[in-house]
Amino acid sequence: VAVAGKKRQRFSKKEQAQEPPNPGPGNKSEEVPEEMWVEIAGRNMQWAAIGGSYLKLEKPFNGRSAFEKRGQPNLFMFWS
Repeated sequence: VAVAGKKRQRFSKKEQAQEPPNPGPGNKSEEVPEEMWVEIAGRNMQWAAIGGSYLKLEKPFNGRSAFEKRGQPNLFMFWS
């Protein structure tokens, strides 16, 4: 498959086996920050409410960390 003059790179099963494992739910290899900041670029006021500080919730959601931005209304950020 060619995309913008480049061919899609294909990997053999041996090469794929050498890739690091995908960190799934419950993998504690990285520390999760207590606070996450989201910035909305541009001047689109429709999405401005999403930007700001999100604090990590005590309980994970779906096996992963989740965050909450308090306000009117409260907003939640999570990966499922």
